[in-house]
Amino acid sequence: MRIKNAATLAFIAGTLFAPLFAQTPSQEAQTQNAGRSEAADPFRVTVQVTATRFGEPIQQVPGAISVVTGDEIRARGAKDLRTALALLGGVSVAPGGDAGPAAAVPGLLGVREVDDLLLLIDGIPAGGAFIPQIEAISLNNVERIEVMRGAAPVYFGTTAFAGTINVIHYAAGQSERASSVRYGSRNSWGVSFAEVLSAGRVQHSLSGEVSDDTFSGKRVGVRRAQADYRLATNLGRGKITADFDLLALRQKPNSPLPIDETTGQFTTLLPVDFNQNPANARLDTDRYKFVLGYALPLSFGRWGTSIAYTDTQTDSVRGFLDIGDTPQPRTTKTNADLESFKQALHLQEMFLDSNLTTVLSPHLDLTTGVNVLVGRADADSLRYGLRLPLDGISQAPDIESVNPKGTVSLDDHRRFLGLYAQSRYHLSTNASLLAGLRWNLTHETRDETRVNRQGVATATPANQDVDRLSGSLGAQWKAWQFSKGPINSLTLHGSVGNTFQPAQIDFNPNPEAKPEDGGLLKPETQRSFVTGVKAEAMDGKAEFDIDAFFVDFYNQPVEATSGGVAVLRSIGKQRYKGIDIEGAFRLAEDWTLKANLTMSNAQYLDYITNIDGTPTQLAGNRQVLTPSFRGSAGLIYAPKRGFGASLTTSWTGQHWLNSLNTFSAPAYAVIDASASYRFERFTLSISGNNLGNRRDAVQLSELGEEQFYRLNARTVDATLSWHFR
Repeated sequence: MRIKNAATLAFIAGTLFAPLFAQTPSQEAQTQNAGRSEAADPFRVTVQVTATRFGEPIQQVPGAISVVTGDEIRARGAKDLRTALALLGGVSVAPGGDAGPAAAVPGLLGVREVDDLLLLIDGIPAGGAFIPQIEAISLNNVERIEVMRGAAPVYFGTTAFAGTINVIHYAAGQSERASSVRYGSRNSWGVSFAEVLSAGRVQHSLSGEVSDDTFSGKRVGVRRAQADYRLATNLGRGKITADFDLLALRQKPNSPLPIDETTGQFTTLLPVDFNQNPANARLDTDRYKFVLGYALPLSFGRWGTSIAYTDTQTDSVRGFLDIGDTPQPRTTKTNADLESFKQALHLQEMFLDSNLTTVLSPHLDLTTGVNVLVGRADADSLRYGLRLPLDGISQAPDIESVNPKGTVSLDDHRRFLGLYAQSRYHLSTNASLLAGLRWNLTHETRDETRVNRQGVATATPANQDVDRLSGSLGAQWKAWQFSKGPINSLTLHGSVGNTFQPAQIDFNPNPEAKPEDGGLLKPETQRSFVTGVKAEAMDGKAEFDIDAFFVDFYNQPVEATSGGVAVLRSIGKQRYKGIDIEGAFRLAEDWTLKANLTMSNAQYLDYITNIDGTPTQLAGNRQVLTPSFRGSAGLIYAPKRGFGASLTTSWTGQHWLNSLNTFSAPAYAVIDASASYRFERFTLSISGNNLGNRRDAVQLSELGEEQFYRLNARTVDATLSWHFR
């Protein structure tokens, strides 16, 4: 389906089928409890909905939670997840990656694996059964983004270690109520809108966007058409809600680049934006999501049920250099192996949750529930063997012009069933406990069949059942509270968590090591401890949050050799510890200063893995791309009328580019800025990202061995917005 046709169908579907669809109950709770940005400070939200079902203020929840509002995102001209989350403490986002230039890999608690976090879009897991679908995020009509660092809440299951990102859009009957036209670098453009169709007894709203962004380098770009229709209305004593989202994404993927093993720097044989993909490379995704729910207030609490179904079809043609099989020394005449493939990947996910939140006494709240997340992945791949000269000029041919060297068929089913309870006990008006417990029953079956060029088939079926408890326990104490004075309130908090998750599937059809004893890898396990201080000062003009974290990961997959054959073992141990400092200061009316600093140490504990065929102990070494210091600062001036501006700088300290810690990369800073003028009904703005044009390594590829994706080149965009209200 062409992208223009997809956009047309999205809007027609939203109009024709409006009476059938409604918004999710979780979104309804978000609207009621967390609410809109406060009129006095549009960059501040005091209530969260991610950590608990109780819709409690951030200051009263044990744990490290940060929020960025949609108003701030728009004021800073942020158009991707990196810029949107740039001023949140303990968060760093690498744009792009193996999922294409529209994707990103967030880092929380120093962890830089995309599968180690839970992504929620309006309270519904997006790719929760397999890999978070960051590319499905739309910042159009965003109300706020909540980020919780540490183990996921018990009512979302076992699919997150490092934290949870919840992207929350305006609910039915509410919206940004604006449209915009954007034009920028390399002829990139975009059109978006968000409008309330009705705010009466039947509430419904519609938002959508169409964009075409071109990146530096040849054959790299993203075309997106996305629409979201929402409706909510009363049914009996409760409210029925639903959400229908359509996405058509057409990506021309970029490539990671290898590091020269003699210099520890990017190879000089290939230009900065060299594209190793075949001539017909593509990454085309069609995705739709339907959510239906019902929320019923009761005399003793609230009952809510929601069911969501997501269908994602991705057709791709990709190619990655096989550095391990490329002979040394490498020169412009070297013919490198290029592992190429054509793949049709179909992901289906169903999420069902039913819960009851009750107030058992003035001191005790309780949420109990059951949910199930079911996922199915079908990947059919054709493998091709190509060669690519490392002269920086040659291009891999269209793979349709060569014969495949084999096929791979992968069928994986995952089911996460859980019974959970989360309770808040108020010890006093200033102290409380928050405890959550979940009984997990997980099941996975996998069938993989490989057929080589001679027609010989090899089947490797596997299955695994894991029944295990997970949970968390936290406490908070408001140790200081005064209406006047330099420090208005001071809250101490601490929490411990224990959870697990199945090993990642990267859907790479190329041969790779298998679990040593057959079957599936053991689930990865996490134990965490987070403690900190939250404070408000200067009569609410300033606030800061200091969090210390200590996280151990167990059963990490490592490569070993058994009987001369490469195998995987679930024996690796890693440790992440550090301190996140985050603060905001309202200098004057319409002026906000925000800053954060992360001091961390991400190390291997007991981690024996094969490097160049030799078992190597990495214990004590720092992990790749995890600096000891990272921080950002931003100044925002956003009046209701007239001139506005923002300046944001993000700094990444010195870090390692290999696990042996022999190749280091220097510190660097990324600068983003925006300027705007707000009329009564129109806003004209200009925003620039990565103004210093830094091209540092930001993400290690899982598919391209020993290769890194670079930071995107500088972009400048001009936007004209029309405000309906």
